[in-house]
Amino acid sequence: MRHKLLRAFRKLIMPEAELLIVGSKLYAKKITRDGEEIDYGLQSQKLITNRGMITLLKALGGFHINDNNFLRGYAWSIAYGHTSGTGTNPENFADTALQSPIQTTPIQASTYDYFFDTTNQIYRLRSVAVLSYSAPATVSEHAVWCLYVNTNTWHFFDRSVLATPIVVLTGDTITFTYILELSRA
Repeated sequence: MRHKLLRAFRKLIMPEAELLIVGSKLYAKKITRDGEEIDYGLQSQKLITNRGMITLLKALGGFHINDNNFLRGYAWSIAYGHTSGTGTNPENFADTALQSPIQTTPIQASTYDYFFDTTNQIYRLRSVAVLSYSAPATVSEHAVWCLYVNTNTWHFFDRSVLATPIVVLTGDTITFTYILELSRA
């Protein structure tokens, strides 16, 4: 299955490319209920899950995440929703959800944009969301979700474990910024 996706991707997008580098970064900034801003900076840049990579390849080829037909195209938004949790298991390529989620439904990005550097052939997608907390917690994991716009359903994309767990109180918010970058080697 992965080989079919990779071949389809290379034929559709970059037929002469030998290697495509995909990376992600997660930043966090807490705003306390009293208005104090605490910038936690870069929190993760370890890996993208298998599910995220397959979804990305299907999206670039215009296919729905759960569609093995490859003949129908679909519109959807990569890394458009955010959730957080209190799980502490290490990140793993096989992750399919948060270990201990706080939000039960992804929060849509308040800023969602992309940039393509034609000189260096680098594509960057930026997704920013503000998550609110109604109870005290130690936030230690974050996930991004893709929105399949035809049916308005969410699909898991990636999970990150925070380098510095963030303690929140009722009324605090965390602004998460997720950056997905694709470039030619």
